[in-house]
Amino acid sequence: MQNWQRWTTFAVCLASMATLGIASTFSLYSEELKSRLSFTSSDLNLISGIELATEDLSFLLAGPVVDKFGSQVAVGLGAMLYSLGCLLAQLAYRGLIMGTRSTMILYYILVGSGSTFVYLAALKLIVVNFGGLAYEGVIMGVALLFYGLSPMLFAQIFGWFFAGNIQGYLMFIAVTALVVNLLTVLITSATRNGMTSRGQPSISAEPAKHVDKITIAEETNSLISGTKDNFGTFAQVGQDVRRLQSIEDALPNQCIEGGDTIDLQEPQLQDGSMHYSMRRTPSITPSKIENGSFMTPKQILRAPVFWSFALVFVFIQGFTYNLNFIQILQATLQEPNSTLLSAQNTRHVTIMSFSQSVGRFLAPILLQRVSSSYRPSLLCLAQVLILAPTVVLAHGVYAESLLYFASTCMQFGLGLALASHVVLTEDFFGAKYFATACAFSIACTPIGILGSNFVFGQLYDRDAGTGTECLNANCYSKAFVIFSVFQGVALCFSLVVFYLRWRKPQ
Repeated sequence: MQNWQRWTTFAVCLASMATLGIASTFSLYSEELKSRLSFTSSDLNLISGIELATEDLSFLLAGPVVDKFGSQVAVGLGAMLYSLGCLLAQLAYRGLIMGTRSTMILYYILVGSGSTFVYLAALKLIVVNFGGLAYEGVIMGVALLFYGLSPMLFAQIFGWFFAGNIQGYLMFIAVTALVVNLLTVLITSATRNGMTSRGQPSISAEPAKHVDKITIAEETNSLISGTKDNFGTFAQVGQDVRRLQSIEDALPNQCIEGGDTIDLQEPQLQDGSMHYSMRRTPSITPSKIENGSFMTPKQILRAPVFWSFALVFVFIQGFTYNLNFIQILQATLQEPNSTLLSAQNTRHVTIMSFSQSVGRFLAPILLQRVSSSYRPSLLCLAQVLILAPTVVLAHGVYAESLLYFASTCMQFGLGLALASHVVLTEDFFGAKYFATACAFSIACTPIGILGSNFVFGQLYDRDAGTGTECLNANCYSKAFVIFSVFQGVALCFSLVVFYLRWRKPQ
């Protein structure tokens, strides 16, 4: 792959990430859905909870599809599902098609599954094209930053252009996501098993016997260098050699992945000999797990660290706060008219999006600079940052300033945790089955999301009584007492992950 292809692919992956913000902006228009379609708070929590749960469950399908058929297929499929779901929700809001609780759940299932296909496919492209490089952490951080900034971007677009116009907002998201992601399908490139993403051979090389000497200082070094007295013979071959597997026979004792690409550098004449160098760019660089290889799907499920790692994301909090923020804001300020709170709500959604984005951006960079044994410590820190505001909300708050603290601290911690999940999944289980490992470790998360949303909806409706709005701190504080217990369990499991990794580093 040429360098410009790698960076062009990265750019369109960022654009795809930035189109996936509808779930986190649900609170911007949930009250209008509630009044227009006669929903209760429990109905809204069920719809939004199933949408988020679908995002996680879809990893089980999206992971194998991405690994087997490639990212382009997954992005195309995801774009169609995502846009179709948004379009159907828009038509239901307008009253042109059925808009019951059950049908809205179906529409948001399409949105959630499409979002996962696009997200995981974009991540896999980035892992494939940048894995193993010195700046991999920054690249991953920027990608997750764009994903985290998506809600902030859409919140501003909603506030400026679509306030009070839900059907226009949903149509805008549907069209934007479809156009951007179909462009991603056309533009992306990745090397896979000696083939480009377009299915063409990536080399036309002569036999490796022309290469007289190649040395590699160490397995993790990205610079391949060597010398040859008569450079002409090597140059003839070097013009065509772009895949490491074409010279595999010349490297009998090196543990190098066959998908790695090598780029020939300019030769230099030194001491009467021509010196050359080739820079190796790993397309997929599996983590070395005990036996020097990556884990297979069966090995992943049998690994002791896997179950504790997965359970962290079953009990983790932050999603329910995000989805129900307008109701929490109403109860805190005791304002019965949610329309009057539109500006504050948009501001908080922006703050939550920005805080989560910063966490997503920093986590890969920090993890790359920490030794393998101590990387799960960041996951533990994230749980503490989420737990602190959850406990504050459990006591009830009566000032918006405390909500600013909760929005910032909780979402920053959630951003750290979600980005750590991506990096630690590759670190624990390897990159060859990266998408599948993500699917396994996130598969049970919907249990926690649906459970938390159910608890919030039931307790909110009970305190609201016969009215549709609940305007005191008890409306949400009882739910956050339970959420504090859940988050405490998540913290305990993150400490177990840290202990297992510290005791037996890979």
